[in-house]
Amino acid sequence: RDRSLSCVAAMAAWNLGWEGERFKSHPDEAKELRDYIAWSADPAGGPMRLDTNAVMQALSKHATDWNYVSRAAALKEQRLLLVAATGDAAGTSVERHRELEKAIRAAGGTQVETLVYDDDHSFSSNRIELGDTLVGWLQANCAGRP
Repeated sequence: RDRSLSCVAAMAAWNLGWEGERFKSHPDEAKELRDYIAWSADPAGGPMRLDTNAVMQALSKHATDWNYVSRAAALKEQRLLLVAATGDAAGTSVERHRELEKAIRAAGGTQVETLVYDDDHSFSSNRIELGDTLVGWLQANCAGRP
């Protein structure tokens, strides 16, 4: 939503809204995410301090607004690089990135590009190539822009 950004690179972008929209019809996925959040966060300390129940409630409440595909029209003027991995989870999958690219193009956007790596969420096997690609894209698309 920050209009001052002239270009954005999103790597393994998690569509939180898409996840939240699925909770009612896929309670198993909601439980899996709840368990993951509870495992990875500690409300009293740790690198992520949050309340698992509050996060899950927010995901359900804001699902439509947090689904980045719903922001496609606002992103149509943005220079945008989407980077996905074939071995990623559903919420960050190649399909989620392709949905966003398709929606942006349908809204009239022409400056969106999706790169797909045959890799895991951390791009473990392609980090040097990804770094070089990202730097090249930033220099070609963002240099001299705010």
